[in-house]
Amino acid sequence: MAYIPTGAGKAKNYFNQSLFMHAEREILETQHIGTQLVTQLATEKQADDFPHCPVLLGRALEFLTLDSNSIVLDATYGDGHYSAALLAQGARVIAFDRDPEAIAKAHDMQQQGGLENLTLIEDNFGNAGEHLEQMERDNMLAEGLDAIMVDLGVSSRQLDDAARGFSFYQDGALDMRMAKQGLSASDIVNQWSYAKLAGMFVRGGEKKFARMISNAILKARAEKPIDSTLQLATLIADAIPFHLQKKTIHPATLAFQAIRIEVNQEFAELQKLLDMSDKFLKKGGRFIGVSFHSLEDKIIARHFKRHQGVSRHMPDQQNQLYQLLTNKAIMADEDEVAQNSRARSARMRVAEKC
Repeated sequence: MAYIPTGAGKAKNYFNQSLFMHAEREILETQHIGTQLVTQLATEKQADDFPHCPVLLGRALEFLTLDSNSIVLDATYGDGHYSAALLAQGARVIAFDRDPEAIAKAHDMQQQGGLENLTLIEDNFGNAGEHLEQMERDNMLAEGLDAIMVDLGVSSRQLDDAARGFSFYQDGALDMRMAKQGLSASDIVNQWSYAKLAGMFVRGGEKKFARMISNAILKARAEKPIDSTLQLATLIADAIPFHLQKKTIHPATLAFQAIRIEVNQEFAELQKLLDMSDKFLKKGGRFIGVSFHSLEDKIIARHFKRHQGVSRHMPDQQNQLYQLLTNKAIMADEDEVAQNSRARSARMRVAEKC
């Protein structure tokens, strides 16, 4: 019986043969050249079908030994590359995504026919624990998960769509909502107080210029609403003295990051996923997290370093709960960065349940 989640979550079992073949090629290449991942996504004719290049996929697969009895949670389905690679190794995959566009695209792929070993759930991965508990009650998850994988990057598809409002390289409405519902970037920018704005920027990584940017927003919105990405990016750039701006990134980069994190509650959702892993990863199961800025990386590293002791889910277990398999974060190599410039900031950490 297929698992049907309650509430807003929606599950679909599907598989796409062309996606499977693409992932299978990636696995063969990875096995052939070791740690060097060579992806065809950016150069092949199928680029339109696979607009997002998965980062550190080859390195992640090196930490997994899967078979038909394995169950893996892909916390961020996106365009399906991680899930396809896991399915190609025979595993059953439970995948989450809160972006309705990703779900709609997956539904379109489903029409091409598929297999039954992928369960796709439309929901935040922070709510995964609730779904997994229901699966346990339905005897669909008897022994826990063999692995949890999460890629915390915004997909190229989302970044390149001006209407989603994630990027300032194209003008678009201030939105930034992964799930296309709830609080938007426009709501925050046009309604929040100076104190709330400044606090958000500090938490989201823009500590140095939080006050300057907050003051500029309040001044600009007093004249007219701030309703586009370029409008916001321009006023942020104008608010930061030119001689203090970093030459390597756009001056609005960290501010946009902070707003996106707040809109989607990314830190809170990540912590919920990490807490859930304590309960649902089986002994020997592995958590693989790929992050794209130091704030997320610190949350992941801190969780596993702090929880190398006793889990609150298993208070009677006095042994080490996790073993970190990566003393330092794994970075993309030069070849992968050359293929995909967005891999430059990626960091991967891996922990094993003891």
